[in-house]
Amino acid sequence: MLFKIVVVALLAVIVLQLAEVLYRLPRRNAAKEAMERDGIAAKPADRRPEDGS
Repeated sequence: MLFKIVVVALLAVIVLQLAEVLYRLPRRNAAKEAMERDGIAAKPADRRPEDGS
């Protein structure tokens, strides 16, 4: 019985810690929204080399 209580308590701690970490992560579009708000054109990164090779 005590083992079950300990397991449930540990699982609750793990879930709460994971929820806290996920809550603190920035939103995916936060940078894009900030650029649009500041008037900077948000365009996708161009991965091709500049020298044309």
